[in-house]
Amino acid sequence: ARVVAQLAFLRRSWRVLNDSWEKKLMPWTRVPPSTPVAKNTVVILCQEGEKTKKDIDALLEDTLTSVGISPKRTKVGWDVVVRMGDPTAIHDLVRVNAGAATSILVMMTEEDREQEEESGGKVVNGATIRTLLALRNVMCSDFDNIQRFDEDDVRIVVQLGTTSPFFNAACFRSKTGMKIVTPLDLSFFVNNLMFSCAANPSLSAVYMSVLSFENEAFRCRRADTLPAGPTGDVGYLVGKTVGEAKLTANWERSVFLGITSGRVRFMDSDKMNGPQGEVMGLLPDPRYKIQADDLVIFLGAKSMPKPFEGGYVDATSKIKSYRLDETPFEPKKLEVDLQVKQRILVIGWRWVWSTDPSRLRDRIYVIARSAAPGSYIVFLNQMDTSEPNESGAPGFEDTIEATGVVEDLIAEDGEETKIPPGCTRGWRLSEYPNVRIFHAAKRNAADYKQLKPVMDSRFDKAIVFGTQAVPVQLSPQSMDTRVLSILLCIKHITVDDKNRSAVWEEGDPIHIVAENSIDQTTEVACVPMGKRRDPDFVNTIAVTARALVISVAFPAMGVAVKELFDGKGSNTPVINLIRAPLLGIEPGSSYPFSVLQCLVNSKFSGWATAVGYFEDDKSFLCPGVHDLHEYGAETMIIIFERSQKAQVSVEDIESASTLI
Repeated sequence: ARVVAQLAFLRRSWRVLNDSWEKKLMPWTRVPPSTPVAKNTVVILCQEGEKTKKDIDALLEDTLTSVGISPKRTKVGWDVVVRMGDPTAIHDLVRVNAGAATSILVMMTEEDREQEEESGGKVVNGATIRTLLALRNVMCSDFDNIQRFDEDDVRIVVQLGTTSPFFNAACFRSKTGMKIVTPLDLSFFVNNLMFSCAANPSLSAVYMSVLSFENEAFRCRRADTLPAGPTGDVGYLVGKTVGEAKLTANWERSVFLGITSGRVRFMDSDKMNGPQGEVMGLLPDPRYKIQADDLVIFLGAKSMPKPFEGGYVDATSKIKSYRLDETPFEPKKLEVDLQVKQRILVIGWRWVWSTDPSRLRDRIYVIARSAAPGSYIVFLNQMDTSEPNESGAPGFEDTIEATGVVEDLIAEDGEETKIPPGCTRGWRLSEYPNVRIFHAAKRNAADYKQLKPVMDSRFDKAIVFGTQAVPVQLSPQSMDTRVLSILLCIKHITVDDKNRSAVWEEGDPIHIVAENSIDQTTEVACVPMGKRRDPDFVNTIAVTARALVISVAFPAMGVAVKELFDGKGSNTPVINLIRAPLLGIEPGSSYPFSVLQCLVNSKFSGWATAVGYFEDDKSFLCPGVHDLHEYGAETMIIIFERSQKAQVSVEDIESASTLI
């Protein structure tokens, strides 16, 4: 139902553009859809189980109504058609004419989980693989159908519950070499989002907003079809550099974010560079010259950006009148200024970290990049520190050392060599010596007696996973129930317990970042509360649905957006919240949004873009390009930045003045 809702939002944003009588009477003036998903009928093929076709139709109608989608725009039974059948059966796929589809989403993870449980973990992604092989037979058995793959821009996105090294063997391409099938393991979306929210609270609202097509969201169109510039000329961006395009697009309530190309679907690697080696994707190299067939990625509520009708004001000239300091940040000093002490408790475990330690390394780095001296991360789970678990997976010690980024604590670290209460072993990061890693072994966080000793240390944030260090996980409801129990236990230990540690007597309550699979979990959760300490819940089902729709609607853009969540390397795009004073903005001063964009662009030497601001626990994305706003001392500027990592020494940390 969530996927259908996102598709309905996408359809609505396109249809709103063509709602006027002028466009209805003169069809040649209509704006074409940015993706075939926004125009074509949605057909759902699912097996009949506890729910019948009538039940599913009613569920879809209720879901669309609850999110504000009118039946006049997307009607169940007409725009969305449900058919009962087996997606793994060739006959049922032929019956719904799957061979003629332009966009296909394969979501069989529930059936995968059932088969994995039945086989004792020996069959992984079973139903998904059978479905893809059946689709391959239906779509590739007819030569004429293969011919249309390029013409119709056919795409298939397959959701994977578990990463599979041999899955690509079932994928296929068009005659010209274009990738048709995109396997998508969405666990890294959720994992990265949770660690990002721990490093920078309140980011979850920003991430969830830009991933949804309901309002301001990632969108893209060919550069030669976009109106832009002082007079709103179509194709204005072609031939401009990215640096010029960002500052002169002159869009009302849309923000230029990046460049990609359909050519990425012909490449084996997801990384794409320009003719001179320029970085492409989100926040591309400012020197890259935009070509006619490039796809421009932008953030906006509508599928076609609208040029500002009130005239054009050159922000690069206007910013001079405000006397703002445009001197670029020194990378070393900026990294230090953005550092805060991170004292984080990670409860639970992802099975993929045991099988692929590099994924654990990437998550740790999300926190380490912004960690000041005295930071530590405690992993609390039911794993043994040194011994393998019952399923044969390595212990925590072998897993963390397999990341290749930790080393033993040394005597010179002084107090920092001490192992916190309830922990069994410690390490420090080689590249980020400010950060120490500890393990609290064989502890059930839902058990007061087992959690209490670890909570005798002070933590600023807790990341709570519903998953554990086993290959077969609990049902969504059971995982959410476990999360709720852990949150209650944390609240009792840090707030209500008469025997609580003295470290919890002062300071803000612990900030909770937790995942949930059921919507009501966020409503019933009971956590420690305080000023600006509302919990960040990451709805795994919602994130999954939004990421899938982005990938199937805009395959080339999906590759660029995925990089935002990869967390690999230092030269990757990230979303940051930066206090206005750090940019030189005096509290109480007012500036047009275009001036703020120009200031951020200058401060980050062209490698960042302001997309809005965050105040009073609310995010405001894509303000009017010339709208005035008064910025306070607590106003956070929302920026997309392609980080340029600097090597920071101890002397830099000691000499820098921290503004955040």
